[in-house]
Amino acid sequence: MSQSSLIEFEKDSKVAWVRLNRPEKANAINGDLWSQIGVIFKEIDKDDQVRSVILTGNGRNFCAGIDFALLQETITSISDLPDGQKQERLREFIVSLQEDFAAIETCRKPVVAAIPGQCIGAGVDLITSCD
Repeated sequence: MSQSSLIEFEKDSKVAWVRLNRPEKANAINGDLWSQIGVIFKEIDKDDQVRSVILTGNGRNFCAGIDFALLQETITSISDLPDGQKQERLREFIVSLQEDFAAIETCRKPVVAAIPGQCIGAGVDLITSCD
């Protein structure tokens, strides 16, 4: 199973613990964390030893939503494109984000969100992907 500094993963018996690990940013989801969520849940889905998953966050809050730096990077990367291309790139970006959260929804193991502290914006989208 992959290990990342942005996500802590451990197995306790047949339960997988997935912890968002950006407590200094209230677990705001940047681009790397977003894609790692998709990767880890695809791996968990294939892991026959895991029977259920607990998704939580390290620190005082579960998730402060999308990291505004990610939004700024996205806006900057499409700002010089003609209008039609801007909208298409933005649509592609949103679809890719949705696919990463869909990995939670399509995971065949029950996924429970344990929500310490606040859960805002994209954090709400994240927990609605759970069971």
